[in-house]
Formats: sequence, structure tokens, C-alpha cells
Amino acid sequence: MKITKNLTHIATEVDFEAALTEDELKSVFAEEGFQGFPAELDIAERTEDHVQMISLKSLLQFAKASGLCAVAYDVTYFPHADQDEVEYQLRQLAHDLEIDADVIRDVCADEIEEYLALDAKRDVNLPVHSIVEAYSGGTALAWYGMNEYPRLKRVILRKLAKGGQKAKRAFIMRASKAQVEMLEDY
Repeated sequence: MKITKNLTHIATEVDFEAALTEDELKSVFAEEGFQGFPAELDIAERTEDHVQMISLKSLLQFAKASGLCAVAYDVTYFPHADQDEVEYQLRQLAHDLEIDADVIRDVCADEIEEYLALDAKRDVNLPVHSIVEAYSGGTALAWYGMNEYPRLKRVILRKLAKGGQKAKRAFIMRASKAQVEMLEDY
């Protein structure tokens, strides 16, 4: 349920169903009398407020009742993470936090190794997420299936939130710089 009032958006927690493989999706589509067409859908882009997220069966039943007979879908698999992936994610996180990637690497070395070990145990033959979308009367309807997988960003943010001298110093310096810049505006 969503409540929108005075430009403030409040949404309840969303529980995702497990992601399905392409063959599993095709089987559900066939059961419901639908054709599925592969598409390149980006889950980050599609979780916008205007997309109505519902269960897969409900989405297909609603689409059928609306006169549709086809949907678009995407199934995403991630290979095991390696050092290049860690470096890529650290650069992104460092940019987002405006903190040096070396600080993150030093403070979170154990967590990075733990992430790589956990990810190495993950079955890469299971999709990380699968998406089905249908458009009816200007409304975007979507089903997202998510399977659990280790997320380096979550592990690192949890560790950085606890601190560590290098992280603490970097955040203090950033805050101090922001204060000086703010005073210069006056």
C-alpha cells in the first residue's frame, strides 16, 4: 500500500518472490496463456514509484484481463566476484561517499575477504533477479524476483558506520571542508 500526501511518499516494505530462470518464467507464461519476450530491463531503473509491483500470477492475470497477451522479461545472472569486481565496487562506493577507496580497503579488508569467500559459495546458475513487465493503459506493471546474494556495499557500509580511525578521520575532514565551504558563502 502506498500513501502519498503533501509530496511525501510512504511505502510499506516490499517482499520479493524468488527469481526464476528463463525456462521457469516461460512455463508460468504458458500456464497463463502468455507469450514472453526477452528484454533488457534494469531493476534499478524499474523500481520507480509509478511501477505497480505485484505477484507474477497476479500480474499475468491482470494483463490478460486488460486484453494483453504478451509481456517482456529479463533474467540476470552474476558471475562470481573477483578482485576486479571488488575494485570496481570500491571505486563506486568511494565516489558515492566522497572518501578514498584506499581508506575503505584498509578499514574493511576482512569484510572484503569475507564477501569474496561468501560469493564463491554462491550458485552462479541461479539467477540473481528476474523481471517481468507489462504496460496497460499507461500503467507499468512489474514483477521482480530476487534471490539472495552477498552484497559488498552493504557489508562495507555496515563496517564504515561502526567507524575505525581512518574512516572517522576521512569523514571528519569531509565534514570540516563542507563547513568551511558553507561559511565562505556568507
